[in-house]
Amino acid sequence: MEYQSIVEELAATTSLVMGEAAEQTPLSVITDVPFVTFQDRNPSKKELEEIKITPEEDMYWPLLKNGPWKKGKKK
Repeated sequence: MEYQSIVEELAATTSLVMGEAAEQTPLSVITDVPFVTFQDRNPSKKELEEIKITPEEDMYWPLLKNGPWKKGKKK
């Protein structure tokens, strides 16, 4: 399943505007996007649940599940 991620698209746009390396601009502010409603609060539990996906739905899962991972030591 594929989800349209407005957040990822906006982040990619800011990366384009900010540039990389020598041409880098340290900050980008997104305003006046007609299809985005900005809110002045943290997301609710329901909103956070709505964006969760299972590992199998994650496009990087095939790479992650087969990695040579080593469990870290408890501190």
